[in-house]
Amino acid sequence: MRNRNGNRAFTLAVCALSTFNILYADEYIISYRSVVSDATLTHETLTVSRAMQKCSGTPRHSILLDTQDSANLHQILLRGFDDFFALMQKEKLHIRHSEKTINGVNSAQTVVTLPPHCFTVDFNQGLVKISALN
Repeated sequence: MRNRNGNRAFTLAVCALSTFNILYADEYIISYRSVVSDATLTHETLTVSRAMQKCSGTPRHSILLDTQDSANLHQILLRGFDDFFALMQKEKLHIRHSEKTINGVNSAQTVVTLPPHCFTVDFNQGLVKISALN
């Protein structure tokens, strides 16, 4: 329903909901590490745990993932890993690459690491909003 001020009431309601979600969303510490040796993924670890203390910072980058009726954040992140990896690239993702040749045999190793980083997570109506804190 519109009032004399146009859609002001609707706009205020949306702003209030998004502020409420930021203030009361759950906080998780997420880290990631993968090792690729000679073009073969040899090790991959995604660690998800609830934050024991309140994280400081403001949300910078966000993604929305479909929960598919699951409340397990680890499984949700694995299903939507491409989108989550794009979010990680905007944060403090470290990449270390090394190559060596011994007796004419080349070998290469790449290690991709996201150190433990705080994210706000808000489950709402079949979607989860994940925001990286700076």
